Amino acid sequence: MEKQDSYSPKEPDNKNKVSKEDQEIIDQVKKLPISKKEQQDIIATMEMYSGPIPHPKILAGYQALYPDAAKKIIENGLDESRHRRQLETARQKRRGHLAWASMILLVIAWA
Repeated sequence: MEKQDSYSPKEPDNKNKVSKEDQEIIDQVKKLPISKKEQQDIIATMEMYSGPIPHPKILAGYQALYPDAAKKIIENGLDESRHRRQLETARQKRRGHLAWASMILLVIAWA
């Protein structure tokens, strides 16, 4: 049995999963005059978040700058989410009305 290194991070199996911008950053890190392990450590710690509410670490940073920032950011995210659901509900209702109107017109045209 072959002995394996205790540290062997894997690069993504499918490079298509990595965005162009992220790949550019990874390529720049690989060009740095540092050891391969250090390069892999840097690449492994790249983080990405999406959504209306930032990661708690980022929220804590905003909170440190402005006392009510975290509360306002969360409230804004919740309001945005509520608004998005209302828009989706309205769109579904319009689609339903359109479907009924189309069916009625078809019945009238068929008769």
